[in-house]
Amino acid sequence: MFLIFSLRGVSLIVQSTLRDGPFLHIPIEQRLEMGIWDGMIRVSTGLEDVEDLIADFDAALALL
Repeated sequence: MFLIFSLRGVSLIVQSTLRDGPFLHIPIEQRLEMGIWDGMIRVSTGLEDVEDLIADFDAALALL
């Protein structure tokens, strides 16, 4: 399990709930009850401008 802490950081962190993150130790049934399912993507933002975030996600999703 990988826990990612960003104290006083200003960076964007994107995690897959399926592969890493703080939810791996929780049984799937309990995660589903919490509304956390495999394949979700967790996004933790820093101080980025919201328009910059939207543009970055649009550019990344266009590559799929």
